[in-house]
Amino acid sequence: MTENIPEVRHLKSSSGISFSLNYIASQTHLEWYNKSEFPKKDCDFCQLVTPEKESIHSLLRTTMSLFPGHELLISPSHGDDYIGLYLRHMLDITDENAAAAIAFDGSKNVKLKNYHFNCHLLSDKNILPIIQDAGGSLYKEIIKQDNFSIGMLDVYGRNPIIVRSSSRDKVEDAFHEIEKLIGVSFSTSSHPYINLIIWKDGEDYVLAVIPRVVYKPTEYYAEDNSWDIAPGALEMGGFYLTSNHAEFVNLKVEQLMRINDEVSYSNTHIQELLQDFDLSKIS
Repeated sequence: MTENIPEVRHLKSSSGISFSLNYIASQTHLEWYNKSEFPKKDCDFCQLVTPEKESIHSLLRTTMSLFPGHELLISPSHGDDYIGLYLRHMLDITDENAAAAIAFDGSKNVKLKNYHFNCHLLSDKNILPIIQDAGGSLYKEIIKQDNFSIGMLDVYGRNPIIVRSSSRDKVEDAFHEIEKLIGVSFSTSSHPYINLIIWKDGEDYVLAVIPRVVYKPTEYYAEDNSWDIAPGALEMGGFYLTSNHAEFVNLKVEQLMRINDEVSYSNTHIQELLQDFDLSKIS
């Protein structure tokens, strides 16, 4: 799949949240981006698993790219393990590529057997506005101990839980605790709908956990809807993709904030969830 060079609009809200709106002319490219879960017999990602594919920490490089600096990574098997296994490999990849970030869309509360793990490798992490937000004045620290912190963005329109530590084990432990608080079910082999964005900041690993309420905002289902944004991990990180040029030209930052807020947990919900976070589980 050839790369698209997107047109870009940079938008900023009055509260200081930034968005990057990117027009990708090919609808086919975005259809691939929005794929994630299906029975194995119907899985398009399984068709990409071939012996000649280069591997990177148990994941396969597909060479499929939405835009310069983006590549789709997939697991070699369908429905083979939980997010937690691949979190370690995603951390390994960012450890070896300090300028990069990984965005993981997550499964939409489906059983593991209907999910083929995939994620997005971005060679330049700074294209994601959430990364600047996480290091700026919008960040609010909630939990703090030696070499470990959890916080959030104290502003409407972007709702991640941000975990930071130079210890990879602590980041992984924190993710598992957050996943349990949100509602993982090992008995039914399903895990909650969570987007992840992972990057390095100096010696620290930074993990943005974005719990999702729904996949698409209400407006998406309106009869007169002419736009095609279905927010995935990139969008929740502030990097929006659309193949609808009128949408690209006319969308306002307030609409993007409302989309983010509608499909993810509210700040109040995140604060309530973190009140039950068990620090004793952090190694």
